[in-house]
Amino acid sequence: MSSAGLNSLGSSRWLRTGFSPIEPHHEEPDAFDRWRGYMVMVLDVAIGQCERRNLTAPVNMGASDLRPPDLVVALIEELQVTHNLEVRFPRNNQHALDMLFALQHFYLACADVDDAAREALGVSAAGAVA
Repeated sequence: MSSAGLNSLGSSRWLRTGFSPIEPHHEEPDAFDRWRGYMVMVLDVAIGQCERRNLTAPVNMGASDLRPPDLVVALIEELQVTHNLEVRFPRNNQHALDMLFALQHFYLACADVDDAAREALGVSAAGAVA
């Protein structure tokens, strides 16, 4: 068989398998990565609900009077228990947002939790409950 015949035979083999020798092969995410991605999505939805509540609040209502959605409060409580944190309920909608942003730290690979978010959860810089 000529070298042209071998090359075409080889290329069709790569096309049939869906694997290219040039492109790196990416493994399927494991269960933990899928769970982590799911939790990031859940936290994004909760953050969106709090932001929507801020945007649709009556003009004459102060930020400290705005309650977070009940499901967001339940999610925050559940995640605090899951991560062995002291259970603290958000004082208002803005506090719930701060807590959600801090809780993202457990699920984002390169999350940077600022001091305000740590304070919202009652966690010190070392990770212990304050």
